[in-house]
Amino acid sequence: MTDDECIEAYEELSRILESNELGWVAQEIAALVAAGKTEVREVAPVSAAEERDLLAQGRLEMPDVPVAARQSRGRGRAASFVATVDYPPAERLRVLIRGIRAATRDTADMELAIAKELSLGSVPTADLERPDGRDPWKISETEAQLRVTNARRLDAALKALESAI
Repeated sequence: MTDDECIEAYEELSRILESNELGWVAQEIAALVAAGKTEVREVAPVSAAEERDLLAQGRLEMPDVPVAARQSRGRGRAASFVATVDYPPAERLRVLIRGIRAATRDTADMELAIAKELSLGSVPTADLERPDGRDPWKISETEAQLRVTNARRLDAALKALESAI
């Protein structure tokens, strides 16, 4: 996929999440992506000639370092530092796909495990309160199995999309 196609797929998946009451997934991933990722970068020391050129061009300032100290200091190893960089479009899309999997497939599997345990304890259904005050969420083995089936179908589509990246 091209970068433009990855951006388009990311935006479309985000819209789909919003329209299916999973906007929080898109929001969490957007915040993660906006923060960027870290990577270790190395900066090689400049030679004395390069330093003189940079100073002459005004691209390097060392006002507090005496000229003698600048000339006498040794040229050491490259310095390593951690930098924050933007996620490339393909990686942003992969992060969103992983988030969707965690919110759908993984939670569907957990819901089914809970429903099975409840039914073993002679509780065929359970009502869970929602934090936003909407109608309670009913957990039953039948509903959970349906959710797992749908989550697996979605996961297959996500795998196909991921392999196209």
